[in-house]
Amino acid sequence: MRRGLLLLVCALLFSSAGHCEVKYAAEDSRDPFFGDSGVAAAPTTPVEVWVLDGLLWAPPRSQALIGGQRVRVGDFINAAQVTKIDKNSVELLRAGKKGILTKKGIQWTAENA
Repeated sequence: MRRGLLLLVCALLFSSAGHCEVKYAAEDSRDPFFGDSGVAAAPTTPVEVWVLDGLLWAPPRSQALIGGQRVRVGDFINAAQVTKIDKNSVELLRAGKKGILTKKGIQWTAENA
């Protein structure tokens, strides 16, 4: 805003002179992609969202729609393998943990539990 006001004053005062010089000081500006320290902000880790959009329960060809992706038993999604599809849930296995995904969300437990 100060720069715009300076240009207006400069234009009014020196319009008859035909010459107006405005100096741009780069240190006064801020890059929106950098933090206040001038160092690029660290990227945030994407949050894993598990959404059960729908189920087609028709053994042995049952399918589930998870986050818009259609999966069957044996398929992988977000590094988890679909191990079972029931009428109301999908069972997943990832890194030794079993997950039960329902419309309410996902619950992870140790595989041996």
